Amino acid sequence: MRKMLRWAAVGATVATAGAVLSVTTMAGATTTPAKAATALSVKVAKGQVVPGGTDVISGKLTSAGKPVPGKVVWLDKVVTVNGKTKLVFLFAKPTSVAGKATYTVKPAATATYELIFLGDRRAPRSRSPSPSSAPPASF
Repeated sequence: MRKMLRWAAVGATVATAGAVLSVTTMAGATTTPAKAATALSVKVAKGQVVPGGTDVISGKLTSAGKPVPGKVVWLDKVVTVNGKTKLVFLFAKPTSVAGKATYTVKPAATATYELIFLGDRRAPRSRSPSPSSAPPASF
């Protein structure tokens, strides 16, 4: 009888904790809900800019086809140093209600950028394809 009362108390505690991510079953096993996959699309406004000009890179963070608002998305520049590709952090902005983040860049030479969502406890990490923005070639 005591054992049944103790299990009932544990079940009641779990049932009243609304923000609990993992649930303890009566057998003592723990299950954690899977994170919904995220996708990060990217778009470059111009693709080619005059020297000293600006370009706009925008991205949209979605999960199951729906926008993900209020998540921080990084804009990194892809650079090569001593033959190794590295990411250099430029900006970080939260996504809008529509899941969008927009950045203005001023490339002096051809540059490749990448948008990154680092993920959190509810949504996994995702990266965009790498768009380029460049001034026109001079002849």
